Amino acid sequence: MSNTVKYSISFIPHLDTLLLVLFIALKLTHYIDWSWWWVLSPLWIPLAIFMGILAIVCVGILAIVCVGFIAYEIFKWFGSNMNLGAGAFIFT
Repeated sequence: MSNTVKYSISFIPHLDTLLLVLFIALKLTHYIDWSWWWVLSPLWIPLAIFMGILAIVCVGILAIVCVGFIAYEIFKWFGSNMNLGAGAFIFT
């Protein structure tokens, strides 16, 4: 029986961290003449993408809830005598 312990350590940082360090180094050594907004873009672009996706999901959920609420209120207002046609199975 062996009493050895194997360690697995990854020294490869994320791509955004590598780009950030590279862009800052290039900016400070004057190899690039970019605005600091673009130099720091590996920080804010992923956050902006995440916030955009989150906003789209929230709007979609809100739309689904609002349509369901409106349909329920219409059904409640007109009562069960309302002829719903093909959608009658939703409320029965």
